[in-house]
Amino acid sequence: MKHAYSNKSGFTIVELIVVITVIGILAAIGITSYSGVQNRAKKSSFESNAQQLKLKLGEYMTDKNGYPRTGADVLQYLNDTGATALATEVSSGLYQYVPTGCPAAPGLCTGYTITVAKSVWNGDAADTNIVVSP
Repeated sequence: MKHAYSNKSGFTIVELIVVITVIGILAAIGITSYSGVQNRAKKSSFESNAQQLKLKLGEYMTDKNGYPRTGADVLQYLNDTGATALATEVSSGLYQYVPTGCPAAPGLCTGYTITVAKSVWNGDAADTNIVVSP
């Protein structure tokens, strides 16, 4: 005598658990990879902007024979020269401009350092801050 359940087909609970586990593992790998790609893209964008800022500060040096004393002076120069998109990015507070070699009296500086902390672009322990100087 046949049981009523013997003609039905389907997946066992073990098969379903295995498939769900495999899908979960693949999803975790995909999310981790995507996150790494995003972080590298953010870092690349910050590096590119820092290099553009370095070029603009090189123009400032050529025009005025020195570098700005403050971040506000940098933003003013960027806006005055039409680099408003770069000025907006720099004014976000994520770029730290530190002038060096500034005289005690009002005047221009001989150098600077631009830093973007690795925490801004989710860098890991092996990464370093983005640092640009002349």
